[in-house]
Amino acid sequence: MTVSAREMAKICFDREGLKQFIHSLPEHQPQDIKSEWKNAPVLEFTNDPFVVMMWEKSYKEPSDPTREYTRNCFAILRIEDGRIQEIWN
Repeated sequence: MTVSAREMAKICFDREGLKQFIHSLPEHQPQDIKSEWKNAPVLEFTNDPFVVMMWEKSYKEPSDPTREYTRNCFAILRIEDGRIQEIWN
């Protein structure tokens, strides 16, 4: 299921709206939303109005499961009036 940012904005006005949306997804595995990170970013910085976060994740090498490689993922958020206005990742 793909949801556009515009559709998401219509659904998720606050934390409760986001929780309800996530719980409605067919592949959702129920988990409580906690205040601490499940997988904390390894890098975070801001440059008003932008916030940049980067995570590292290790994967098994498909052709040789005894080896691992690390992949980096990132997200850039634009914050306005205390709310996320845009996300790039």
